[in-house]
Amino acid sequence: MFLSAAMANVAITFYISFQYISGAYELYTYVHPIGMASVLLIYPSFYQYVLMITGQRQFKLRLFLPGLGMGVASAFFFWGLLSSEGQVYFLTEYRINPEVQSWLLSANMMFRYFNLLLLGRTELKTK
Repeated sequence: MFLSAAMANVAITFYISFQYISGAYELYTYVHPIGMASVLLIYPSFYQYVLMITGQRQFKLRLFLPGLGMGVASAFFFWGLLSSEGQVYFLTEYRINPEVQSWLLSANMMFRYFNLLLLGRTELKTK
C-alpha cells in the first residue's frame, strides 16, 4: 500500500514536471506548489518504505514535514502573492534571468533557492 502511494507521488511529480518542460505554463501555475511538495516527498517516501520492509513499522512523520511545509509555503508565496500574469512571468522569464523588479518576485526566487537547498539536503540525509 505504502509503495503504491510513493509510486503515485513519483507519477504526479513526473506529470507536473512534464507540464513545465513542455511549456504549458498556464496549466503549470495551478500545480506548481504541489510539484514543489511532491519532489521533496520522493526520497522520504522510499526511505520510509525501506524502513517498513526491514521491520521498522513505525511511520516517521518528521521525514515528510519539510515537503509538506514547503508545499504549504509555496502555495502562500506563489498563489497568494503573485497574480496570474506574475506567476507565468516568474516561471518563464524570472527563474532564468532574475532581476530585482519587485519584492514579490524576489521572495518567490529566494523561496525557490531554499527549496533547492532542502532538496539537496533531503537527498543526502536519506543516503
